[in-house]
Amino acid sequence: MRIAVLGANGQVGAELCLLLARQEKVEVVPVCRTKMGSAFLRLNGLACRHGDPVDPMEARRLFGDCEVIVNLALANLQNYREARELHDNLIGNVARFSRHPGMHIYSSPMSVYGDARMHERMVFPSLYGREKARCENFAKVAGDKYGLDTVIFRLGHVCGEFQGITREIRDRIAHPPVPVPDLDRASNVVHMATIVDAIVKVASGTVAPGTYD
Repeated sequence: MRIAVLGANGQVGAELCLLLARQEKVEVVPVCRTKMGSAFLRLNGLACRHGDPVDPMEARRLFGDCEVIVNLALANLQNYREARELHDNLIGNVARFSRHPGMHIYSSPMSVYGDARMHERMVFPSLYGREKARCENFAKVAGDKYGLDTVIFRLGHVCGEFQGITREIRDRIAHPPVPVPDLDRASNVVHMATIVDAIVKVASGTVAPGTYD
């Protein structure tokens, strides 16, 4: 199966591409805007595609032959109107130009539920959380319109060899005392290996379209 990764030059995207490339019967297609952005992945032997997936003239070339699209892309929210337009165009292009039948795996944060803090009675989502929740809905609508199955992955803190939070945890353990959160609180950590397993299961057709934490 051929799996395209949008946002492949990001911290999560780069590690995800390297791990997917090690899976049997998987061809990973990292999609980056520029060759500068793909330098690390190309150095590690991955063949990348370059261009703007927001542009409908380029979208088909970039991922039109891919059965699964993993969408990790995020625009800069400082200009919210522009970011919203970019997100809608990208999601729409995925629904229109990816290979059918296929699957759109849209990456979203658990902060869509709100940014909870200890002892707060009210929980409100940030602008980031609100925008990602809107994009989730847009992805489902676009998928229904063009006949593309949509899976939403709501991720918490992502741990892996390339992830900053992993380095922070290791540094804290190496320099005790180690602060430990309330042990009754559920963890919102997900590991890169788990994400890879989930993507492969979705791509194999053993997971129904829907939203998964």
